Amino acid sequence: YEGFSCLGLADVESCGGGGTCVQDIYIDPCGNGFRLQDEECDDGNLEDGDGCSSTCTNEVGWLCEGGSGSSPDICNVVCGDGVKMTDGCCDELECSQECYGE
Repeated sequence: YEGFSCLGLADVESCGGGGTCVQDIYIDPCGNGFRLQDEECDDGNLEDGDGCSSTCTNEVGWLCEGGSGSSPDICNVVCGDGVKMTDGCCDELECSQECYGE
């Protein structure tokens, strides 16, 4: 993204002069904790099952938000949506029927 500093985020060759990203040549790596380009989410890791997948897409039953070009997404289980979960379950009454395997 024009004007976004990518020093430390990608190799120098994918940046414009002085470490300023140029959108048409910068490729944002999934899992670096910065949501850019076509990523649905980026929570700073490449783990599946935590809300944001290893391909930086939102996982079913989770809501990831707050991510930007300078901060990672925070992902939480969506309570009351009927999706059965094994990880990240909440203790609220409406979620207890959605959790199994804990």
